[in-house]
Amino acid sequence: MPRISYQQIQQNIAEIANRDAYESTVIYDLLLAYGKPKATITKLQGGINNFAKDDGVLLKDAVFFKVFPAGTVLESKVEQLKHDELTERYRPRYLIATDLQNIAAYDRRQEASLSTKIRDLDKDFTFFYGLSGNEVNTDQKEEAYADRKAAERMKELYDEIVKCNTQRIIDKDLNFRHDLNIFFSRLLFCYFAEDTDLFEPKQFTNSIKNYTKLDGSDTPYFFEQLFKSLDSKPYEKQDMPDPFNKFPYVNGTIFDTKQHSILIPQFNAQAHHLLIQLAESDWSDVNPDIFGTIFQGIVDAQKRDENGMDYTSVANIEKVINPLFMDDLWAEYDKAKNNVNKLNKLWVRISKIKIFDPACGSGNFLIIAYKRLRELEQEIIRTIDEISPAGIGIRLDSQIKLDHFFGIELEDFPRELAVLSMFIAAHQMNIKFEEEFGKKLTIIPIIDMPTIICGNSARLDWNSVCPNVPHETSSIHMVSMFDELNDESEPQKSEVVYDEIYVIGNPPYKGSSKQTTEQKQDLKAIFDSPSFFAYKNLDYIAIWFKKGADYIKNTNARLAFVSTNSICQGEQVAMLWPYLLDRVEIPFCYTSFKWSNSAKDVAGVTVVIVALSTKATSREKIIYSENVKSSAKNISPYLVDAPNIIMFRTSDSISGLPELVRGSMPTDDGNFSLTPKEKNDLIASYPESKKFIKHYLSGEDFLRGNSRYCLWIEDSEVEEANNIPEIKRRLEAVRDFRLKSKAPSTVDYAKYPNRFRQKAYKDSDLIVLPLTSSERRNYIPMVFKQKGTVATNSAGVIYDAEPWLFALLESKIHTAWIRTVCGKLKTDYRYSSSLGYNTFPVPPLNPSKKEKLNDSAMNILMARENHTEMTLAQMYDPDKMPEDLRNAHDANDLLVDKLYQDKAFLNDEERLAKLLAMYEELTKDK
Repeated sequence: MPRISYQQIQQNIAEIANRDAYESTVIYDLLLAYGKPKATITKLQGGINNFAKDDGVLLKDAVFFKVFPAGTVLESKVEQLKHDELTERYRPRYLIATDLQNIAAYDRRQEASLSTKIRDLDKDFTFFYGLSGNEVNTDQKEEAYADRKAAERMKELYDEIVKCNTQRIIDKDLNFRHDLNIFFSRLLFCYFAEDTDLFEPKQFTNSIKNYTKLDGSDTPYFFEQLFKSLDSKPYEKQDMPDPFNKFPYVNGTIFDTKQHSILIPQFNAQAHHLLIQLAESDWSDVNPDIFGTIFQGIVDAQKRDENGMDYTSVANIEKVINPLFMDDLWAEYDKAKNNVNKLNKLWVRISKIKIFDPACGSGNFLIIAYKRLRELEQEIIRTIDEISPAGIGIRLDSQIKLDHFFGIELEDFPRELAVLSMFIAAHQMNIKFEEEFGKKLTIIPIIDMPTIICGNSARLDWNSVCPNVPHETSSIHMVSMFDELNDESEPQKSEVVYDEIYVIGNPPYKGSSKQTTEQKQDLKAIFDSPSFFAYKNLDYIAIWFKKGADYIKNTNARLAFVSTNSICQGEQVAMLWPYLLDRVEIPFCYTSFKWSNSAKDVAGVTVVIVALSTKATSREKIIYSENVKSSAKNISPYLVDAPNIIMFRTSDSISGLPELVRGSMPTDDGNFSLTPKEKNDLIASYPESKKFIKHYLSGEDFLRGNSRYCLWIEDSEVEEANNIPEIKRRLEAVRDFRLKSKAPSTVDYAKYPNRFRQKAYKDSDLIVLPLTSSERRNYIPMVFKQKGTVATNSAGVIYDAEPWLFALLESKIHTAWIRTVCGKLKTDYRYSSSLGYNTFPVPPLNPSKKEKLNDSAMNILMARENHTEMTLAQMYDPDKMPEDLRNAHDANDLLVDKLYQDKAFLNDEERLAKLLAMYEELTKDK
């Protein structure tokens, strides 16, 4: 199989660049990103092959890496590394200096320098390409850029033609956009055809130049005649004038002028100029998987957003198709590569595979799947030819047929682009076939592709598009010139089987708050049944998972979708997955990762990849997480190795813990809030105001170390408080602010300007926790406060709290639970009381155990007090966490772990397994 691809490296570096912060371990991530073996990285981290003398990282022949304090002139440090004796001895190619924000580097082989920010490293990822064991292929480097520029030039022509046809827009010609989109699909084919020998060289370009006027007035007539010619067989061209009678017969849906007649747009001189300018470009290397989506996105970005579409890079597509089927096929090839008969059977197998994308857009997934199958086929043919006896040949033809690729697309333009792109991909693979084997294959006359249809995938019966039904078949094998040599051939026999179908894609996402009316109706049509509750809160993509599970149930078909991570988190798991798990299981998944693609406006989305297959499969289950591949006994819907136990919301703690609530909501336009100076000035002027002032805390305040106060005035104290002019002014401002609200309930509350809009405060000790916390933290930072503190609704609050509870919640086992069962904001933890806190299993605690937890909590709080110069956010940054605080947490983790079992857990997976078992036991009667 091929090494790590250029696209995969581009994807890996984009994921690193998109991080919120960077650690000194980023060097290991970089090495992994460029394909260095994990075993090498593990040894490097352990110091086995790290030849640096101090805290640097030096891998022989590869890289010399050092971290320096902020403000260091990194370029000067790189100069020092050049002359370091270790550089001469171990010959690292790359010298890197960084302050974990910026990076300076030197390539000793290319004698090139780089200076940039780490967050911009994806723009210069080719600088370190030598780490992959390859050198940068200039054509490859500029590939996506060339496609983007070509698409942008097409967009210029598109916009100019729109200007030329304003009357059709004014007349509200509903067919205008449809006709224009079909026209551009045909135009792109013509550009591509003359640069890849489907037409004669420059046949199309010269025809435009020689047979149309510069002002563009007769260009529509030219295209009417050209498209008619391309849809006409040779004998039908006899009466056609030059140059049209010399063009080949193409046919297919693209040029079916009889069934799909369109009105050719008008041209002006500028449009005619752009038309020729584009024709003179080289279109032979256009990447259909990139170009189509870029062109679609820049032509109709609004429609793209409405439908929740995001365009997937080649690297991300391979994350779907490789573990779903390509890895297995290549493994089968490796087993068969010394046996002609087995290779022949594998060839038969891949010729029958069907690929189905039920939300195909402009065809990215189908195109890459097609190309990868063609590449495997060529390897099979090459190997058969090599190991066959002299004089025995093989049938030189491709058995990977386009009509085995199925798709559903809502809009007609991307559907046309998908069909066109598949033809282009097929022709490009035919060119590679001819280069390899000397046999010319052609796609014209084009055979229609009714397997890719325009329709609403949410409503269509998928079996009507790509039938997944049992049928009778016989065990035939590929016809070849050496069949008489296959003494292992089996007699033909009939059996009832299902086709080998793989369902792939990147269906539209859209959370419930962003769905259109039509999308909400789609969701209702699929989920409005007793099997589902609260379905209106499901993401739109849930439709594809439900229909996909129904489609593959009890068949050979397997499925893998790119999805938002929300369907595997929080309340959506309980809404969707009980139904799915009754029908299918998860054979592999990718946990949350940020992704990039080749489009101009790269979608900043956090996604997962989830596969589904028929239950009771014997295949090994795999979890991919942060470039690590792990085997699993079972993959739960939370994408962890655990039983299929699902957490449902509950209003009370299953372990009897004190209630967790949101803090008090002020709705005051800031008038209750006081800075330390405002508090001191108020008390200095009016000492009696002290009784109305309390400490004030929001989720942001305690993480960032902000100090604030607030007014807290009971109803019985209003008259007394109004005797203080500054307090009276503030209460009047609260009243005025609420009266201006559009919410009637807020207006009604204007008569209580002393009250917080929603009151949660209790005069007791409390634990305050952030409702969102960075994924980088090993613990969710919380504070334990004595009574007299008002927390806002931006934080979670536990009143009547004792220190032992603080110790429990500040443990690794609790963080592991929250990370797994709660929803996330992108990849950050989003704390939920009903899903995370209330479902958290806690073993029975006697007074002795609580006392030990109390002491442990005090140790953590005292360690924090030793570092008052740091904010809580800084203390819990893994790179900055003080050693004494880390030690206090380590001791607390050991203590808490032993509450659950006699010995400490080895990892979070063990912790989760224990928690899930406890959850099941605690809730079995509920």
